[in-house]
Amino acid sequence: MKKNNQEFYKTWRLGFKYVLIVMLAVTAFRTLVSFMTGNGDSITLSSILLGILFLVVGTGLLTLFIAWYSTRGK
Repeated sequence: MKKNNQEFYKTWRLGFKYVLIVMLAVTAFRTLVSFMTGNGDSITLSSILLGILFLVVGTGLLTLFIAWYSTRGK
């Protein structure tokens, strides 16, 4: 592998890990607040799993663009 590719993958993994942790924490907090205020009646397991799927895919794409942008000129 080229050095640029190695740097890209390293940047992507690092960014993905931290952005995913933050996004999962925000989602968990939002879900907790929904249950505490009584608006959690409509939350189902399938909606939670679909939300997590969107979260992971979206975070992956976001960090892909961030890693690409940060390593494109090197």
